Amino acid sequence: MSNIARLTPQASDMLPEQGGGGGGQDSGSIINVREIIGILRRHYIMIAAITVVGTALTGLWVNQLTPIYQAEAQILIDPSRINVNGPGKGPVDPGIAQTYAMMETQTAIMRSRDLAIKTVRRLDLANHPLYNPALAKPQPSTLSSILAPITALFSDAKPEPPKAPVNIAPQTPEEKQRLQDNAVNGYLGGLRAVQVGTSQVISVRFVSPDPVLAAKAANMAAQVYLDDLVANRGDSTQTALKFLSEKVEELRVKMIAAEQALAAYRTKNGMVQSGDQSPTSQQLNSYNQQLVEVRALIRNLETSLEQVKAVLRAQGSMDSVGAVMTNPFISQLRGQEVEVNRKLAEARTQLRDNHPQVLSLRNELREIQGKIATEISKIAANINNDLSLARQREASLTTEIKRLTGDQASLQGAEAELRTLQLNAQTSRQVYEATLARFNEVSITDDKVQKADARMLNEASVPGGPIAPRKDLYIMMALLISLSLGVGLAVLIELLDSGFRSVNQLEQMANAPALGMVPFQTGKVGRNKRPWDTVLDKPNSSFAEAIRTIRTGLLLSSVDHPPRSVLVTSSVPGEGKTTTALALASAAAASGLRTVIVDCDMRQPSMHVNLGANNELGLSDYLTGNAQLEDLIHIDDRSGLHYICAGRLPPSPTDLLSSNRMKQLLQQLSAAFQMVMLDTPPILAVSDALLLVRSVDKTIFVVRWEKTRRDVALSGLKAVFDAGARVGGLVLTQVNLRKHAQYDYSDSGVYYYRGYKRYYVD
Repeated sequence: MSNIARLTPQASDMLPEQGGGGGGQDSGSIINVREIIGILRRHYIMIAAITVVGTALTGLWVNQLTPIYQAEAQILIDPSRINVNGPGKGPVDPGIAQTYAMMETQTAIMRSRDLAIKTVRRLDLANHPLYNPALAKPQPSTLSSILAPITALFSDAKPEPPKAPVNIAPQTPEEKQRLQDNAVNGYLGGLRAVQVGTSQVISVRFVSPDPVLAAKAANMAAQVYLDDLVANRGDSTQTALKFLSEKVEELRVKMIAAEQALAAYRTKNGMVQSGDQSPTSQQLNSYNQQLVEVRALIRNLETSLEQVKAVLRAQGSMDSVGAVMTNPFISQLRGQEVEVNRKLAEARTQLRDNHPQVLSLRNELREIQGKIATEISKIAANINNDLSLARQREASLTTEIKRLTGDQASLQGAEAELRTLQLNAQTSRQVYEATLARFNEVSITDDKVQKADARMLNEASVPGGPIAPRKDLYIMMALLISLSLGVGLAVLIELLDSGFRSVNQLEQMANAPALGMVPFQTGKVGRNKRPWDTVLDKPNSSFAEAIRTIRTGLLLSSVDHPPRSVLVTSSVPGEGKTTTALALASAAAASGLRTVIVDCDMRQPSMHVNLGANNELGLSDYLTGNAQLEDLIHIDDRSGLHYICAGRLPPSPTDLLSSNRMKQLLQQLSAAFQMVMLDTPPILAVSDALLLVRSVDKTIFVVRWEKTRRDVALSGLKAVFDAGARVGGLVLTQVNLRKHAQYDYSDSGVYYYRGYKRYYVD
């Protein structure tokens, strides 16, 4: 128990705000792993009960759910069907193109209402109990289904055999149509058609409570789709043959006429050379190409010439001129120049500028630079000569192109007409050949060899087990949800806990030292035994040790001047202040100290009941002058404890306790006894105790473990501080050691852990 901090009157300013939830030592801190484990340990029965009940109810509910089965058939979109369009083209009818969009279109066709009606009729779903309510068996309610296993245990009656459904067929056409529409809607609700990945396979799935019907419906849906493809292709081939035969003859005549016109025009205009271009056009194209090349050469030569001239004017760098850099003689001279510069730099660091060696190197450098300039001038002259020749070539080509352009003007009209005739002849032949190829393919194909673009890849089989509901998944989810609910409820209970659970927690929130905690003793004392007698009967018990610890802490709170008068109070009634006061007084008397305890609660006196004494004369009689002090003091035979009862209820207890006679009584008792213990009323109920706190050496503030709300206790403690009390410490009473040990506090096992219990004899 911590007694390090000495309580001061200013401690009331340090009290925290009232309220706050949670059971941790620091309500503002994050719940750590140990706190979570402690919460689970304290509420494991509730958590287990919620988990078991939730999981069991879910299991009963899941067992009543109707199982759903799924069967799957697969259709392959077959590209090997005879193609009447020719290689790489589509069939005569729209057919199936192998693209994602067309695959999605086919799945939509499978789910179309037209095919659904055909499938429903083939399966006769209008007379199936799943789609005809008149044929369905009566189903019990969900509650009856869940409770059926339980009621069967307590009932001796045998279950009634299921009654055969009554076949009430619809009579009117409207009823028949409504029943068929319902069957079609139910069928479409169970049908799924999807492309398998990016393949050419379409998966046809059907879900139903009947596994046999699921397989039949999936196979029938696939078969109806395939039959529909073949049926829609019946007249396509004959229609195409008739159309193509007429079209082929028409296109053949057009192609012959176009080719004859092209041949006649070529003969007339002499355009028989390769490529159907005149020599003039070919020569003109050649000259134009040469002119482009010559002009590009001129631009390059002009650029090089400008760069060389810039170098000669010392306005440019030789490194940027390709003609200079590629000259081997200049490269050699530049190497010599670099070497002479290096030697000159070394000489200038050692010799004066007019030294003969320095002058010689300078002359050599100027000679090399002159040679470089001479060589660059030669390069510039060569570039200028090449530029002159290129310009002459440009002028010659320009003149020739102008001449040929004039000659070609007369041939432009003939070439335009020739291109038109060529395009007509080429187009006519291409259309004719494509139509003829298609006609040939269609002509060798009749209705007997027509086949669908798709075929059945895998037929659906009766599923071996349901796909839903996933009972194990539901039960696992129920287990997790129930467990989470139980844990959440346990955490909520802990967060709503408003009482003090630990001495350390009380110290931290009250900012005042705690003397200790008093174990709960009602269940351990014998019949007609008083709790404080445990201090005498079992001095080595945990209760006796707790009382001695509190008494020791009280004495150590003022080592130089041990308190002779101590007041015990609390915030509200029922916190065990009388029991604590009697136990402390009995312990002091048993240790040899001359001790007296005074019942100052004249409104609801209880000490005479606990001690089995008469309350005819007491403190109130003395304060009103109706009795002498020696008439009031009694002695407990077992402990040797002196005590003064409260006496009869006076008109105004507050006035009596604040009187000078009361102060004189305390002075007389402090002089006659080594320990004076005052048992006072609760602070928040009445103000009687606040009148006495300044008249005693120390005040003990009692807080009941778990029950007293924190804000109430802190309000009472604040009132004690405001009254100017010298608080000796706080005491946590009526502690359930077994439950207290389950909390993750540093003092949780002080009186309960097995290692500590060996020190006590309960």
